[in-house]
Amino acid sequence: HDLFRIKAVDLGKLSKIKIKRDGHGPDSPWYLDKIRVKESEKANVVFLFECDKLLDKDDRTTDIELTLTAVLTDDTVLQNDVHSKQDKYKAGDWRVYITTSSKLDSGTDANVSLTVIGYKNHAGPFRLGSKGQKCFQTGMVDYFDIWMDPKDIGKIKKVRLEHDNSGERNEWRVEKLMLENLSSGQKYTLNINRWLSYKEKDVDIVYEGAVKSSQMPALKACKYMVKIVTESEKDAGTEANVHINI
Repeated sequence: HDLFRIKAVDLGKLSKIKIKRDGHGPDSPWYLDKIRVKESEKANVVFLFECDKLLDKDDRTTDIELTLTAVLTDDTVLQNDVHSKQDKYKAGDWRVYITTSSKLDSGTDANVSLTVIGYKNHAGPFRLGSKGQKCFQTGMVDYFDIWMDPKDIGKIKKVRLEHDNSGERNEWRVEKLMLENLSSGQKYTLNINRWLSYKEKDVDIVYEGAVKSSQMPALKACKYMVKIVTESEKDAGTEANVHINI
C-alpha cells in the first residue's frame, strides 16, 4: 500500500472521493482495491472507499468517483479486511495477473495457458482468455480467476506459462506474472522479462519459474544439457516438433 499526507480544510464526514489518473507510463494499468482516509494519524475514524477494479489504458475514464463504503474504527479495519475476503472467497480462489511488455510488438494472438506445480500435485493447464477478448496486448495487464484445491496441490513450487505458437502474432514478450490468493492475500510475483518465441534468443515458447515466499525459498535454477541420439537406420529421423519434460 502507499501512504500520502494531504493538507486541506476540514470537510467533516466524507461521502465521496474522486481519483484522477493520466494513463501515462508503461505500467499505467492499475488495479485499485480500496482507499482509506483518516483526518489525522491519531484519529480513530477511518473512511473506507472500495473500488476492486482494474483500470487499464483502454478505459478512457480519467476521473473515477468512489462512494463511501463504510465508516470504521482503527480496531475494526484489520478485522474488516480479513473477514470480507474470507466471506467472499475460498482458500482455493486465485487470481493470475500477467503483464505484457510495453516494448514494440510484444503482444500475441496465440492461445496462452498456465500450469501451477505444487509439492503434492499440479493444477492446470488453465486456458487464459480467448481469441475474442483481445488479451495479451502490448503494455497491458490481464487478470484471470482460477480455482486450485489447496489440499490437492499443497504449497506452490513453480509455475509454467506457455502458448501454442498459433495466430499471426505468435511471439510474446512477458514482463511479469503474479499469483494472488483472494482469500488470504498471499502473493507470488515472478519477474519474467523475456520473449516466449522460437525466433528470439530464448528460443522457447514455454517459461517455467520457481516461486518464493517468506515461508519457503525458491528452488535453484539449473540448466541441463540434453543429448538425444537418433538411430542410424534409414528413415529413423523426424521433422516433427519434439518436446521433453524432466
